[in-house]
Amino acid sequence: MKDFEIYRRDKHPRYRAVKKGFSWPGLLITGMWLISKRMYLLAVLYSLFMFPMNLISAEPHFDYSDFAFGYLYLIGFTLSFFCWGFFGNRIWAWHLRRKGYQMVAVLPSRSASSAIGLHLDTITE
Repeated sequence: MKDFEIYRRDKHPRYRAVKKGFSWPGLLITGMWLISKRMYLLAVLYSLFMFPMNLISAEPHFDYSDFAFGYLYLIGFTLSFFCWGFFGNRIWAWHLRRKGYQMVAVLPSRSASSAIGLHLDTITE
């Protein structure tokens, strides 16, 4: 079971559950994950960063053997993906706090929806 931080916003009673730890969707499908979490500015910035990187890698005459550019490019490209995996959930939690959400609980659960359901069961009892 994983730990989930439960966030609630008072303005419009809405709950969000953020998993603590690594984010596989953040690693594998970063752009779609950012849009699904409503982090539109970060999605645009991510796209602006990745577009030139993809253009460079698609160049047929791109020489990866030049250490000054080739290997540093590959390292930067790889690290950009892993950063979203390792820090994606923290960034989403920061985004929720900035939007007015407050953390109300940390609960172990199998999924985000069951963590929210468990929290709602505990506050109605």
